[in-house]
Amino acid sequence: MNVVRSGGAAPAPRQLNGTGGPLPVEHLSWKLARLYRYWESKHGADGTMPRRRDIDPVEIARAIPELLPHVWLVEVLRDPFRFRYRLVGEAIVEAGSPYRTGDVMGPPAPGEPSRSLYENLLQVCQGRTWSYRCGAPTLPHSRHVQVVERLSLPLQGETGEVGMILSASLYSWQEGWGVDSRSG
Repeated sequence: MNVVRSGGAAPAPRQLNGTGGPLPVEHLSWKLARLYRYWESKHGADGTMPRRRDIDPVEIARAIPELLPHVWLVEVLRDPFRFRYRLVGEAIVEAGSPYRTGDVMGPPAPGEPSRSLYENLLQVCQGRTWSYRCGAPTLPHSRHVQVVERLSLPLQGETGEVGMILSASLYSWQEGWGVDSRSG
C-alpha cells in the first residue's frame, strides 16, 4: 500500500476474522501474506498457535525487512481485558497512531474511536485466531492516512491462553503526504 490518488475514495472496508481455518492470503498485501505464512510456520506440530518465544524479530527482519517498521505487539492483560503495547514500529508512529510502547488500551466507552480496535483484539484473544481488516482508519491517525490494512495474529501465553498479539499495519497515504518507501 502506498498512495491513494487525490480525489480517490478509500475502498470499502474489508474485514475477515478467523474461525480456526486458514486466512485466504489472496486478500492481503504481499507483506502481510508473508507475515501470516511466517506465523503459520511457527505453529506447533500438534497445531498449537506459536508462543512469543517462537517469534524472532531478527528472523522477521531478514525475511521481510520492509515489514518491521509496521509491526506492533501487544500483551494481553485480563480482568478486565486490556492491551499493553510492548512494541510499536516506526511507521505506526509516523502515521500518527495514538499508541506508543508502554501504553495500555483499556475497555473504551461506547463511541470512542479505539472501540473497534479493542473489540478486534478481544476477538483475536477469545477466538484464538487471526483477524484482518482493510479500510479507512478507525483510530485517529494523520489526516493524510486514507487506508489502513491490519493483520493481527495470536501468540500463546504460558497458560495456553492468548498472551500476546502480533500485528502489522500498512498505510495508504493521500497523494503527496507521508509516502514511505517501506510501505506497499
